[in-house]
Amino acid sequence: MNTLPPFIHFFSPYTRISLELPVGFEEQQEDEEHRSVIYADDLDDDDPVGARVLAHTFAAERDSLVSLAEASAALPGRQVESRQQCTIESYPAMRQLLSYRDTDLELDVLRHETWIQVDEVVFSMIFVTPALRVDQYRPAWEHATETLRLILPETDVAVRNEEGRLFAPPGRSWAHHDLGFSLVVPQGWEITQPEEQLVRLFGPEHPEHDDYRPTFSVAAGTPGGFGDEWFDQFCAQSKQQLQDTYEEFSLDRTERITLSSLVEAEAIWYRWRPSPVFRSAQLQALIPVGRYRMFLINAATVEPLAGQYLPLFDRILASLRVL
Repeated sequence: MNTLPPFIHFFSPYTRISLELPVGFEEQQEDEEHRSVIYADDLDDDDPVGARVLAHTFAAERDSLVSLAEASAALPGRQVESRQQCTIESYPAMRQLLSYRDTDLELDVLRHETWIQVDEVVFSMIFVTPALRVDQYRPAWEHATETLRLILPETDVAVRNEEGRLFAPPGRSWAHHDLGFSLVVPQGWEITQPEEQLVRLFGPEHPEHDDYRPTFSVAAGTPGGFGDEWFDQFCAQSKQQLQDTYEEFSLDRTERITLSSLVEAEAIWYRWRPSPVFRSAQLQALIPVGRYRMFLINAATVEPLAGQYLPLFDRILASLRVL
């Protein structure tokens, strides 16, 4: 049975911050002028006081992280519990945990602050929670920080090697704005766009298999229908087409999963013989995104490398976020 993921993806085009928060959080307020968004998990009348998350993007001088942390910690009544310099998305970052008394709520709170600096822009995420519920919320702010993504222009988060081939730098996610998705590209995988609506990732060459390179492709298109009944029929027809047209087709398994962006993915793992000299192990996933957009995922490797790459394909698929 398909179930909700433990974390839900949130993204604002004004902050350019993509983050995952536990089920129960909702967007409370978005401010285009100040490039900020507030998320909360206590918006219902009968909810106890819970957590607030403020995502904010603003201009700042270079190397501002230490001064930002010190200025926040210097406010009356605040005590620094911890402060740590780190990297997030391979950019310099600062994490700080403060404790203080919130006079409006009349509660002791913990404030987990994260700042990331990209040139003269700072991306911040502030997670405030009642001190009495810190054990409940600590995994949430740790996950949000560890999986936070900055959705910057593609040219800002990819580099070309001497041959002109495009790669995502280690430690960064990669996004395609026109197609409307982001994902985590494995280190060393090449990014290509052979068609306007198609992105294809190429893995490393394998000399022992005639320099074969595994691939992971994301194609965008317009679905031919809408709704659960149509999608069920479409998935069944797609599976049948694979069985009817692919030589020596064998089905490993099928599963319908829900990604953190709350879109369903009908995934099918299968094997077939595209060539007399090798069999292929593949993953296909169909992902409808509303009435007018759909993603088709195709990932393939030669069968002897299936144990290495099929789990990697699963992780790339799970990392996909709809923007």
